Amino acid sequence: MSFTLRILYLPLLLVMYSPLAQAAENTGLHYDQVNLSIRTGGSVDTDIVVAIVYKEHQSTDHATAAREVNNGIQWAADKAKDAGVDAAPFQYRTSPVYQKKHIAGWRVHQSLRLESEHPTRIGALLGELQKKVTIQSLTHTLSPGARIQAEETYVVEALGVFEQRAKLIADSLKRSGYKIVQLNINTNSSPPINRGVMAMADSRKSAPVVEGGQQQVNVSVNGTIELLQ
Repeated sequence: MSFTLRILYLPLLLVMYSPLAQAAENTGLHYDQVNLSIRTGGSVDTDIVVAIVYKEHQSTDHATAAREVNNGIQWAADKAKDAGVDAAPFQYRTSPVYQKKHIAGWRVHQSLRLESEHPTRIGALLGELQKKVTIQSLTHTLSPGARIQAEETYVVEALGVFEQRAKLIADSLKRSGYKIVQLNINTNSSPPINRGVMAMADSRKSAPVVEGGQQQVNVSVNGTIELLQ
């Protein structure tokens, strides 16, 4: 797994020492404090591929439409199991088809979620599944373990920059050091890369190309330090 580090320094809010601050210290209040905001982040190689496929059928008879969809999804789920790809059905929908304000038939739709850590394996499976189901989307994302690993890496980086900046401020103002009054750490990541249906315009005739992607992971450290005399 590779990481690309980007560090963004946000503006510092520095409350300077003054006679009023000295008076505040005598009353137990502390105004010699600095607010620091550090943000790090980078692109992380994704390790999970998620595909959504679906089966839809319309018939004048509801039971026929449901049977066609159920059989198609079950067939796809069995193929996924044989290929070592996780599969889970979801989004089952039934809707009437109207003609001249009267119900003329039924449309049944069901989706199947496929997930794998092996792009080549799920790509080959999708090529096979297109015989009976339709590919809706391909998404590349991070597994929980990979996301935690990336976040921990950036947390260490952010805390290191925070400590370096706090020491720089204390030294520049001729202070003996600093202490941390408050510290907050937040993590977030961008939405997964969605290849979508357009990227697979020709995939009905062959297996779609499933390539690895990247996802942005960000960590922010916000804290307050108090300068020592």
